[in-house]
Amino acid sequence: SELQHHRSYWVSTLVLLWYLVYPTLVKQVATLFTCTVDIDGAPYLQLDPSVPCWQGSHLVWVCSAGVAGTLVYIVGLPWGGFRALRSVDDLSDHTARLQYGILYDGYDSTHYWWWEIVIQVRKLGVILISALVESRVQQILLVLFVIVISLFFTAWLRPFYDDQLVRMELLSLIVCFLTFFFGSM
Repeated sequence: SELQHHRSYWVSTLVLLWYLVYPTLVKQVATLFTCTVDIDGAPYLQLDPSVPCWQGSHLVWVCSAGVAGTLVYIVGLPWGGFRALRSVDDLSDHTARLQYGILYDGYDSTHYWWWEIVIQVRKLGVILISALVESRVQQILLVLFVIVISLFFTAWLRPFYDDQLVRMELLSLIVCFLTFFFGSM
């Protein structure tokens, strides 16, 4: 029907929007928790160095917007995507592919339809490391660790339906690793 057709396009638009905006939302929520190195023995908010961290207005913002943003955006959006995919009976159905295809196209849909969640967790990890870890050396080492773990599981599980896609993903992870590694020098 016409209504079902419009609903499919509406859902696919929302899923695409979530997919594209998710890293930015995570970064924005993480900035509420990002403090500078100690200034005269006290940490200050990186967004506004006049605001002392973990006290007064910063504590109110963290307890309200920070917790709500974490629950709604960082945890809620991926959980909602996972639940939506779990509710689909046939992932090869035209309507399902239109609505949620960006979340599972390219993956072996019988076993690894959920692999996009792993990709989002990797992105989330890199964003949180950059926002919450102060030391540049620790940031680089932790990001390299995330990339190596991703390389290992991608090579081991081979979640894509085509070996060429597996090779391309492995190559992109190797390029990321080398970029971070040589960029640290």
